[in-house]
Amino acid sequence: FALLTFRDDELLAGLSLRSQEIVADFIPQNLGNTAWAYNRLGFRDEALMRCLVRETSVRLQECNGQEVLDVIESIMTGGYESAVQESGWATLLDWSGRKFAAARHFLDNNSGMPLTLRKLSDFDRALAVQDYCDHLASFELVGLGFTYTSELLDHFGVVLLQGQAKEDWQRTAQQTALTISGTGNESDTNKNIEAQEGLKVCRTVCVYRYDVRSPSGSRASIGPTAVTSGQSKEAHELGLFAATLKHHRGGDGEFQALQACARACLMELGCDPLGAPPLDGSAAEGELWLHVSEVPCLSCAGAMAQFRNLFPGVTLYISYTLGRQPATSAVSAATDR
Repeated sequence: FALLTFRDDELLAGLSLRSQEIVADFIPQNLGNTAWAYNRLGFRDEALMRCLVRETSVRLQECNGQEVLDVIESIMTGGYESAVQESGWATLLDWSGRKFAAARHFLDNNSGMPLTLRKLSDFDRALAVQDYCDHLASFELVGLGFTYTSELLDHFGVVLLQGQAKEDWQRTAQQTALTISGTGNESDTNKNIEAQEGLKVCRTVCVYRYDVRSPSGSRASIGPTAVTSGQSKEAHELGLFAATLKHHRGGDGEFQALQACARACLMELGCDPLGAPPLDGSAAEGELWLHVSEVPCLSCAGAMAQFRNLFPGVTLYISYTLGRQPATSAVSAATDR
């Protein structure tokens, strides 16, 4: 229901009551999925969230990272923090703080990895890339959630749009996204209409534009362009690498956008991200704007950190949302049981 943005308040209230009765029988994935779904649909239920936080806090050893992060993300973005203070919330915060610190420490030390590849043999390059991807996957997280991802990107110098600039760019992005036909993925064209409609709802959309230039005065630019998540498209010559987090993230829309700008710098400006100065990636200047219909995953956040190391003169602007929302803007307040 949440993925398809279908909201029925009477149904959600009934499911909440039953969930609280049988929460001890939930597998760990049920805990994260339930919190995520209620928050995504905007159905406010403090009693349910307290119950989920309490159960998650006593079953941390059973959970993988993403299940816990989904609960924490729902509490933080849903405004439930004051309602769950006595329900094991401090335990979850301590856990998530340590996970975030570990991920940031890893990217601090390894997002510049592409810059080291120019000195390595092809074999050693492959090993370095595989080590990076394996370590990122070892965190057992698809993403850090809205709050931690925002903090991470800001840490790496990505500009998170605010105020009027954010509103204007999101409006442009939403209009551009409407130009996508079908699912936006050619591999889906042989599927039936019902399957294509379902996939269209599930696909993450990224809208991007860039304007970059070289010291010689060469310029490359593209207006707002929409892409959807799809098949992975490796291009290691661009110095950007994606990990496998549930599935390989090289096809994510924001990764495709980073590749497009890096490719323009390489092919149109002659600024080789893996080349030697003075015509390496640092010679390019300009800006790249992204809007993503979901919070970027950990792999894509890492790729943005890589991009900032490869192209320090290209300012990266970004906005993103919590994802698909129900059509109604009303928020139901379940009785505080």
